[in-house]
Amino acid sequence: MDPLLSNTSEKINNHGWCPELIKKAEINAYYFPNFILEIKNPLLRKILIILQRKLINQLRKIINLKRKIFVKYFEKKKEDNFNKFKIVDLSKYSETYKEKGYCFVENFFDQNTYKKLMEHWPSENYFPTRAAQGKFYSFSIKYDLLDPVLLKEKSVNEKIKEVKNLDNIPLYKNFYKFLLSTETNLNFKKLMPDSENEIWNFCLTILTSAKEKSFLIPHIDGYIRNEEIPKSCNVGIFLDGNNNNAIGSGSLGLYEDNQFKKPIFIPTNLKNCALIYDTQKKFYHGFNFMEKNCYRKTINLAYMKC
Repeated sequence: MDPLLSNTSEKINNHGWCPELIKKAEINAYYFPNFILEIKNPLLRKILIILQRKLINQLRKIINLKRKIFVKYFEKKKEDNFNKFKIVDLSKYSETYKEKGYCFVENFFDQNTYKKLMEHWPSENYFPTRAAQGKFYSFSIKYDLLDPVLLKEKSVNEKIKEVKNLDNIPLYKNFYKFLLSTETNLNFKKLMPDSENEIWNFCLTILTSAKEKSFLIPHIDGYIRNEEIPKSCNVGIFLDGNNNNAIGSGSLGLYEDNQFKKPIFIPTNLKNCALIYDTQKKFYHGFNFMEKNCYRKTINLAYMKC
């Protein structure tokens, strides 16, 4: 096997990754110089590829250690008791979601909520650099609970208790409680066809930060292969980005294929908007390599029937 694909064969098979794109993603993530890629001797080429990976990974570990130290010892807690978060009434998008399997919501938050979330967005020290070439951007403040039984039984406070660094950002702690509240749950259920007698819960909340060279390979989520999750959807909330070049700024799009060649829908607004799509529809979703002077801040959610 090509050494550039040696760590990704399982994901190529399980998530529909395109081998040609993941090779480009590997070159992008590990800064492989042309002289390595053009070496004819396969053994020498493989050795140099492995050494380059190790070098870049060590540099990332140093950067992440520095950021971890800054979060622990130098980041100041910014107190704010704001707790009047508001999301647009989603019932007006239910027909579109039912018909297409997705909807795009502009002005997702009211202005007070949006302003507070922007003001308290965590510094880059909260976002470790990533080595995953297919999902090459930074994640932080992750709540993740896929067990349907625990999702139904645990309280909101129990669910977010283990979220790292959430206590450092009081406003976002209140925000996570709001996202997991009955109020928000009922609002999102308005999108789900025939969900009146069903129990739904948010199983993932995560902040993401992306900039030049960031990349998300078109893929199909693993949720659709889990028989314990019969219904689910993803919510990509665009908090901020470069609207002068939305596609170059990581605009998460839906595609029929795994090579960005057959777009279904690509947002052109990356400020206070949300793309909500049914993961059971087997949409490929991702964004191409981000360009110079581009950036993106998102809040990603996953919502599932328990």
